Amino acid sequence: MAKSLEQSSTQSISHSISLSTLRRKRGNIVGQITAFSKFLDNAEQSERCDIALVRAHLANLDKVWEHFDEIQLELEIADDNEQPRRFQICDDYVAAVARANTIIEGEHRHTHPRRNVTDSPALTVTAPMAIKLPEMRLPTFDGKIEDWASYFESFSSIIHQNADLTPLQKLQYLRSTLTGKAAACIGLLSMTDSNYADAIELLKEKFDCKRRILLKHCDAIIGLPKLTQDSPKALGDLVDTVRQNLRSLKNLEVDISSWDCILTSIILTKISADTAWQ
Repeated sequence: MAKSLEQSSTQSISHSISLSTLRRKRGNIVGQITAFSKFLDNAEQSERCDIALVRAHLANLDKVWEHFDEIQLELEIADDNEQPRRFQICDDYVAAVARANTIIEGEHRHTHPRRNVTDSPALTVTAPMAIKLPEMRLPTFDGKIEDWASYFESFSSIIHQNADLTPLQKLQYLRSTLTGKAAACIGLLSMTDSNYADAIELLKEKFDCKRRILLKHCDAIIGLPKLTQDSPKALGDLVDTVRQNLRSLKNLEVDISSWDCILTSIILTKISADTAWQ
């Protein structure tokens, strides 16, 4: 009995030491992200920024980041409460990388301005100064299959088809947009260039199923709860929900032109008889 308690105590101490070591390693990565962010603060405020130094720091951070997924996964296996920390750190890392790329690209545009040249070789006209547009928020996806099509369409246009991003950067952005079941789907993939294509393929295999998506939108219409009060707002929300799901079905190339009688019958079951026959 005493020997068993001793073994249990030894295992517990060993487990605690292992977790402590992993957290220190992760803390080192977090510290380097924080230091890089402070470096970017100074670079953004400086009139003349050393782009070569920004690139060097970015390359060093990318190397450090390669170990994050392995460390974080071990922590999550040992403690389920560690998972939210993954998304927070990923967000900080992606934000830092995006800021660095903005600085690098801004310097490139400043060094190599575009010019429009007329037929006369003696006359050149500088292109208008670029207008800084507001930052576009990336779409998010939590694993609801009916949301997959709209999510991936947005992600594809902003990130997936962006030729200026490396596969590793695309994978970083992809992870930052996923939560819940969707995040778990690619959670075991390490952060490498080659794994971006695998991540997209895994997500499509799990969520890009047209038949299941169609059924989800149909279920969303049929399963609408009966209104407790037929107020203008409640009726408006009911109509909006039906329209949104019909629009999604139409985008999936479903012919809904002959559904009027069926939809009318469904909607009438969701409202009171007094409202239905007014």
